[in-house]
Amino acid sequence: MEKGPVGDRIQFVGVSALDPEEQNVVNTLSTEYFEKLKHAVKNTVALIVHVKRYEKEGTQQKYSLHIHLSCPSRDFETDKHHDFDLSRACHAAFRALLKEVHHSFHTDTSRPHR
Repeated sequence: MEKGPVGDRIQFVGVSALDPEEQNVVNTLSTEYFEKLKHAVKNTVALIVHVKRYEKEGTQQKYSLHIHLSCPSRDFETDKHHDFDLSRACHAAFRALLKEVHHSFHTDTSRPHR
């Protein structure tokens, strides 16, 4: 768990079961998108990243990501992202969460509300 200057934090679940290289990918992308999410929410937030690796049956392994963002006004969650490439699954899940936050708070509009 990482703690920022104002109590912001990232909590990882299931990352310890991954290889060190995969852990680094999840940590790097989570930190990168965490800054974007904090900027979009403009408040103290807590992020829970749950990574699940499905058992290897063939030549590839499948990864599933569930991400939960808690902020004082409401909670956001995305859990429909899975892929055989961990990096691609992380990007897809975080982009969907960022899109949900932008849609909820309308932070992507340049025109103020009337």
